[in-house]
Amino acid sequence: MAVAKKNPLFANVKFTNKDEVFKRVTRKSPVESFIDAVEAQIKLVEYYMDPKDKEKPKTRAWFEKNNSGVHTVFRYGTMVFPLLDGQKETDTVTVPSYADLLELYQNIQAVSEEPAFKKRIDDAAEKMVKIRALGVERKKKENEEKAKKEKENSTSELE
Repeated sequence: MAVAKKNPLFANVKFTNKDEVFKRVTRKSPVESFIDAVEAQIKLVEYYMDPKDKEKPKTRAWFEKNNSGVHTVFRYGTMVFPLLDGQKETDTVTVPSYADLLELYQNIQAVSEEPAFKKRIDDAAEKMVKIRALGVERKKKENEEKAKKEKENSTSELE
């Protein structure tokens, strides 16, 4: 500290506790993140139910409508996961109309903190973290192999 103060180039320098400056951002829990995502779906459903005088929300729809109803999946990030009792990972949940989908999403929000639902959401979040870590590791290995091949090619060109 004394060295910096003696040098006129650092006359305006002062020291501050790094922990005060770089406070950790409080991240949302998986359930809170999921509830926010469901809220975004609710706004999108409301838009499809009555689009006039509204701007379409900028979010990816978890649902699709066809002649047999409105089909939805549940997502944690980009990963689809089963949330309801009896739902398989490959199942969609089908309801007759957008109004029913809106009610379903609102009910999902209401029960998301309950232990059974919370566990499913937490499990999905944990699985997604693992999948992302595997992707990062795979990409790292690919880059290492690419660098190794480039080095081998540059060495063989010199010979």
